[in-house]
Amino acid sequence: MNTEQLLKTKLNHPHSRNAIVSRSRLIEQINANIARKLILVSAPAGFGKTTLLSEWIESYGRPVAWLSMDEGDSDPHRFLACILAALRTIQPELNADLLDMFRTPEPPPVQSALIALINQISETSDTFILVLDDYHEISSQQVHDMVAFLLDHLPDSMHIIITTRVDPPLPVARLRGRGEMAELRASDLRFTAAEIADFLKGFTGQALGTDDIDALATRTEGWIAGLQMAAVSLQGRDDVKKYIRAFTGSNRYILDYLVEEVLERQPQDIQKFLLHTSVLKRLNGPLCDAVCNRSDSQAMLEQIEKANLFIVPLDSDRRWYRYHHLFSDLLRQRLTQSDSRRIVTLHCNASRWYSENGHINEAIEHALLGGDCDRAALLIENNIESILRKSEMGTMLRWLNSLPDEMLRSRPLMCTYHALAMLLTGSPVEEAAARLDDAERSDIHRKYAGEIATFRAWCVGMTGDFVKLKEQSEIALSLLPEDRLMFRCFAYFILGSGYMMGGQIVDAAKILELAVNTGLEAGNSMIMVMATVRLGYLHTILGELHKAEEYYKQALELAEKNNARRPPIAGMALVCLGGLLYEWNEIELAERIIEEGIALVKKWGEIGAMTGYIFLAIMKQARDDTMGVNELMQKAWAAAEAFKSSQLDDNLVGAYQARFWIQQGNLEAVSSWIRQRGLDGEISSDELEKLKSNFFLYYMRELELVALVRLHLACGRYEQALYLLDLLSDIAEKQGRRGSLLELLLLKAIALKEAGKSAEAMEPLKRALTLAEPQGYIRLFINEGKTAAQLLYEAFQKGILPAYTGKLLAAFPSPAEKHHAADPAASDTLEPLSERELEVLRLIANGYSNQEIANKLCISLRTVKWHTGNIYDKLNTHGRTRAVSLARTLGILPAS
Repeated sequence: MNTEQLLKTKLNHPHSRNAIVSRSRLIEQINANIARKLILVSAPAGFGKTTLLSEWIESYGRPVAWLSMDEGDSDPHRFLACILAALRTIQPELNADLLDMFRTPEPPPVQSALIALINQISETSDTFILVLDDYHEISSQQVHDMVAFLLDHLPDSMHIIITTRVDPPLPVARLRGRGEMAELRASDLRFTAAEIADFLKGFTGQALGTDDIDALATRTEGWIAGLQMAAVSLQGRDDVKKYIRAFTGSNRYILDYLVEEVLERQPQDIQKFLLHTSVLKRLNGPLCDAVCNRSDSQAMLEQIEKANLFIVPLDSDRRWYRYHHLFSDLLRQRLTQSDSRRIVTLHCNASRWYSENGHINEAIEHALLGGDCDRAALLIENNIESILRKSEMGTMLRWLNSLPDEMLRSRPLMCTYHALAMLLTGSPVEEAAARLDDAERSDIHRKYAGEIATFRAWCVGMTGDFVKLKEQSEIALSLLPEDRLMFRCFAYFILGSGYMMGGQIVDAAKILELAVNTGLEAGNSMIMVMATVRLGYLHTILGELHKAEEYYKQALELAEKNNARRPPIAGMALVCLGGLLYEWNEIELAERIIEEGIALVKKWGEIGAMTGYIFLAIMKQARDDTMGVNELMQKAWAAAEAFKSSQLDDNLVGAYQARFWIQQGNLEAVSSWIRQRGLDGEISSDELEKLKSNFFLYYMRELELVALVRLHLACGRYEQALYLLDLLSDIAEKQGRRGSLLELLLLKAIALKEAGKSAEAMEPLKRALTLAEPQGYIRLFINEGKTAAQLLYEAFQKGILPAYTGKLLAAFPSPAEKHHAADPAASDTLEPLSERELEVLRLIANGYSNQEIANKLCISLRTVKWHTGNIYDKLNTHGRTRAVSLARTLGILPAS
């Protein structure tokens, strides 16, 4: 039995038998709302959600794709693979290659696949429905985000129905408010008294009296599962009235009572079969034979189906089944109470069958459920690298965390991988280091000394000690065999990062290139992309944007080389590339790329998305969208706080948060943050010199000090700001970090101008422009606002790099345009206004009409209109009000 056969059982809706009670009123309700994006069928277990949809499908007459969910679908890649398979049952023309990719060791990124899928669906005009049954099984926020994204971009031809026991964390309120969603709740699904009468008569052959019907309706509250169980237990009874009156208490207790009644009335062989197979989520003959050590399971399943014992066929051939969820829960409870020791054997039998039939995930799950940790550990250890290649990090962590600690400690390689998983997901570095200690103690023959040393170096790197990091990385490389490429590329990446931390840029670049090449040979796309992105980041800090762009694009190519579609790790490159595009003022493209990058990299953990959230927040702040900034920064903070391996990410978010607070005028919050970070005392050059030896630590401190500079400027403390700027500029220049130097020079020019020293401000501004022009910096200047615009206009008038300053000035939006992205293509440069044009502009600002201007300047009305047209063209704007507003922003006119 292969994986495809197992998947098919999830894609077939349960075939309804001839309904004893037709739910025509609910079917009409579904049909009346089928044009909406979403129909949510939300009710507790046993309210007939799945049965209702099965009946509806058989009467609908149009294509419906079905997917039965289980907890394994919380893995994003597995979920999307199942969605694709479900849709292809009714849309076979959808890209078959996309589904095949999810069977490869490195599946494509879910966000890219979703977008590709949506685009393909958009090309069809045939309306169809996708049903996601038992959605409450999903526990992954990433999957919820995927479904929310799908709902937000749903093609007109597609509609979704979700059944669930609890309301899912989807944008339900928004959809409801827009009228894009309909809902069926427990109050809708409950059987009415008339339906109860019809149901029981059809099931038992007895016509119950009104009092009996009312009593049963009161006891069960129209709860269909309870009614069905009651109907089974009522068959053949003479004391119907007494039995119905015995229903008391909550639904849970009623159900316990009914299950006992149902089970006790079955033959012993069927009771035994029901109990023993309750450990399985899905059942077929061969699997049940293996679990129960019998040979007639297929016949038994068919018999149970005929007896209406709450079993649901999953395919039209009646080969695969599942029990009603509530019935299954209670069977397992009864098995635990009556024969708990047998549970271990049942799960182990299931694990063995799944393993022999190639279902490794299910084999591991049953081994763990059965407490057979030795078998689970062996299966995990034999398949762990393939699991990693499939990006199932969450699954691997859950499995490893389920094993006894003593067992993990005795397996050095599993301890090593456990440490890697901890480091990648942001566990405290001390926990990862402790797991490596366990690996070292259990590796008595030092078989894995190189592997352990590799991730020991990573742990050291998280602490910021780059000297020890280099030492440990070199030890790892000396211990790793030449053919142990998977770990050697890790070691090169860590070593290159160590050189980068120490400011040894040339050596860092060489070793990171070696990590890329070794990763390519080992097929380790994760390290290839991480190392190449780090090279791009290095050049971004150096102010070499074009070189950085080459590396980010190379990272994308490497990520796609063996995958055909972008894997999650490509999100890192996309986020960084989006940051560059934003700096070049390609705003819409930058936003789109960053959002795609965030969606991809989140699969590896929220920390990967943190930089993307900050980039998007910068864009929102440029539009004065305070609410948008705050929402994104909350996400950035959550990502940083969840990543406990390092404090540097928290410091980074804090520095940007302070910057946004300043721009929003919340100086009290910034002052409090300054005190918390110990920046309220004197900042000496000696203190900064001590930090210089650690590139990352100094860079983070510099970001915080730049925030302090901005606070000084906001409070009019220009001397304090200039003192810090001189200190920081000197260090940045010595280290060759032109990216930082540019910002510092621009801030110095702003500080001088606001201090009334406009002439002195031209020197740092000219240096900044000279460094920035070859790399095409734009947003660096625009985001500094009005004072930067005024400085640039003065430089433009003085003939300082006029083509570049003109281009920068043309990119500034007027206040009226600030909430929209500037259009850099509208004008390549800004021309200076002539003296006569300045005269006309001043009179326009004072409210004079064209005729009044003509009279005042003794020129014709036609000449005034000609000058006005020139003004609009040169300012790249239209209309009197916008021209005056932009002229005041640029300093051409005095502020009003």
